[in-house]
Amino acid sequence: MTNTLAPDSHEAAGQRLFALVGVWQFFRVVSGSSAATVSGEATLSLAEPDLMRYDEKGSVLLVDGQSLVATQSYLYQPTRQGMIVHFASEPRRVFHEVLLQEHTDCLRANGHHLCGHDSYATDYVFDAAMRTFQIIHQVAGPHKNYKSDTTYIRST
Repeated sequence: MTNTLAPDSHEAAGQRLFALVGVWQFFRVVSGSSAATVSGEATLSLAEPDLMRYDEKGSVLLVDGQSLVATQSYLYQPTRQGMIVHFASEPRRVFHEVLLQEHTDCLRANGHHLCGHDSYATDYVFDAAMRTFQIIHQVAGPHKNYKSDTTYIRST
């Protein structure tokens, strides 16, 4: 069952995202023109009272067997409607804003970002207990066509 949250319950849902603060193991499968797998650790920490910082470090394994190290950072800002995802660079720029939808067993959201001629469609799925979550990016453009599917499991 899907319910877009009632206006007075958005804040509660957005505040639930603060339960993501902590250390997470992740595994990512990238399929399409940039096939690879990535595994590593992501940390969500409080950057400000209303802002979380996401930092990941992972090992990338390319199809040809080459191994690389990758890092990525974002800022997650829970809002009344869901959250705003910012690039972690200065000056701060918005990647996208998403509206949370409550389902029986999870929170879901999706967002869209245009970068030049490239289109990034993103789906978020947070399990109700906030012990796992998934982020899927579908990227399409003149020189890009891939899907990135990442699963996160809370470290114990």
